[in-house]
Amino acid sequence: MSNTKFESSSQLSQAQVLVEYYQGAYGPTLRIDVQSLGSLREIQDNVERLSSGQLQRFPMSELASVAMAPPLKAFTLVAVPSSQRRKIRQLVDQKDALAFDWEQTICEWEDTAAFIEALCEAGSRGKSGHQYLTNETRGDVRVELALNESRAARFPSEQA
Repeated sequence: MSNTKFESSSQLSQAQVLVEYYQGAYGPTLRIDVQSLGSLREIQDNVERLSSGQLQRFPMSELASVAMAPPLKAFTLVAVPSSQRRKIRQLVDQKDALAFDWEQTICEWEDTAAFIEALCEAGSRGKSGHQYLTNETRGDVRVELALNESRAARFPSEQA
C-alpha cells in the first residue's frame, strides 16, 4: 500500500493519519492522530497481525494517506521476543530527522489491539477521543492514539 506525500502544514492537516513527535504534558509523546474510522481499523488490523505473529514489523508509513510531521521521518511497530523489554527506541537523531521503533511482545500487542478496539467501538458510535497506548515512566516516550479530535490547535492557519 502506498501513502500520499504531505509536506506543507495545510497538507499535513488534511492527512487521514498524522503521526507527530512532541514534548507533551507527560513528556515526550508520539501522537497518532486519525481522522477516519477506516484508517483506525487499518491500524488495528496491523496491530492484530503483530499480536498473532503474522507480522514482525509494521512501518506506519505503509498506511494509506499518512503524514509524518517534521522532524519525524519514520515510526515502526515491531513484535519482539517475550524475553526482550518493551521499549520505544529512537533510531535517528539528526537536526532534521527522527525515527522510532516501538517494540512490544506479542502479548503486549494483544493488549494494544484491545485498546484500539475500544476506540473503534466509540468511533462507530460517532464519538471522538484518544487512548494512551503506553504506560511510560518519566522520560520515556508515550504513545497516544486519537480518533476524530480537532487539529485546529496544531494548525491554527487552517481556521476559517
